[in-house]
Amino acid sequence: MWRVRPCTHTENTRSRSSLFRNRRRLRPRRTLRTSRYGVRKMAKTLVKAEGLSKHFPVETGLLERFRGNQQYVHAVDGIDIEIKKGEIFGLAGESGCGKTTTGHCLMRLSDPTAGEIYFGDQQRNIAQLEGTDLKKYRRDVQMVFQDPYESINDRFTVRKWVREPLTIHDIGTREEKENRVWEALDQCGLKPVENFIDKYPHELSGGQRQRVSLARAMVLRPKFIVADEPTSMLDVSVRAGVLRVFKELAEEHDVSILYISHDLSLLRYICDRIGIMYQGEMMEVGEANAVLQNPKHPYTQTLLKAVPRVDSRNERNRVRISGEVNERIGGIQGCAFKDRCQYRFDRCDDESELLEVGKTDDHEVSCHLHDEEVEKPIPVYEG
Repeated sequence: MWRVRPCTHTENTRSRSSLFRNRRRLRPRRTLRTSRYGVRKMAKTLVKAEGLSKHFPVETGLLERFRGNQQYVHAVDGIDIEIKKGEIFGLAGESGCGKTTTGHCLMRLSDPTAGEIYFGDQQRNIAQLEGTDLKKYRRDVQMVFQDPYESINDRFTVRKWVREPLTIHDIGTREEKENRVWEALDQCGLKPVENFIDKYPHELSGGQRQRVSLARAMVLRPKFIVADEPTSMLDVSVRAGVLRVFKELAEEHDVSILYISHDLSLLRYICDRIGIMYQGEMMEVGEANAVLQNPKHPYTQTLLKAVPRVDSRNERNRVRISGEVNERIGGIQGCAFKDRCQYRFDRCDDESELLEVGKTDDHEVSCHLHDEEVEKPIPVYEG
């Protein structure tokens, strides 16, 4: 599905650019997002994490270390996550909840403290991979970082920067590398390619820089991409074009994407499923429309109440969260949101797990209020 007709260096740049434009017009595509939901239920799992945790040591004195009193920040604390082939999975939550750390662990940019990570058709455990095996895994997974001004080397031309992953992994001949660089740039919307390929980053706009970052990730033809708020620094007009590229990658190439963002309206537009995180734990997960139109967890309901609306004529009750988010040093007994939740009761001190709610099996929430054994009124979201 990634095959491209080889072209020689004797071909002029105009004919090469038109080759990729024609190839994209002929590529079959799904025109309705709703058609993907039926396919997704039958699709194979590409990435699956079980009990994933990442703890960072707190800087303490040498004496405290000798006494065994080392403390840890629980950035991610035992979450389960599953992403299907060709699915865009959104991860949302306030700053510091562990979204980026989760992406780094799945990429193996950070080594998980505990838990298992399974990847591919054979669901191989990659949590403990090292050396050559880890390098092979990174051919199939790539990351698009938030800041295009920090993630691109200003001393490289676009051609050299996008080609570098192929050199690192020793993929293809010189001609094949060149063809793949052109293909990646064309797929990411930098057209005509000849106008961008020999430029330096300082000659590009912010949106063009981010497209170069995405092209660098795509040049290896990965199966899985972690996108860490890739459009947060872009204006609205440029943002739409970058999001369109992500949707085409998932729909036309079956690339799985973990999309990390604070913008819930953006996630509603681009994602198939959404997970809501708080203090390193997964609060709610399900299909995008189900989670955002009928949220079940009090924290998710609070997040949606804070989203601004264009129509100010319809008033709504704002839900204000008491207290502040504290750095999570050590584990939390029971629900992570209990100290700020207006519905707190005695069961909140017990450990909670994801429970199936709603009309579909895909919608799950980690809240004791939805336990069938609990006789408490369930909070209803009134958008």
